[in-house]
Amino acid sequence: MRYSFVLLGLIALPLLGCTSPKLEAREDRKICVREGFEPGTIEYDKCIERLVIEREKEEEMM
Repeated sequence: MRYSFVLLGLIALPLLGCTSPKLEAREDRKICVREGFEPGTIEYDKCIERLVIEREKEEEMM
């Protein structure tokens, strides 16, 4: 179910138009916290990294 929220968030971002890196970073932090990761942990950092990689792959497909 948590993956669905991440996917929904990633799908919704392009619909918002051009997003700034700061906005993307803020959304990534919110998603990872919602998924239960504590900021400052390795797991949280991996979550952020995963979201960035997913977004880059999405952008390459466009």
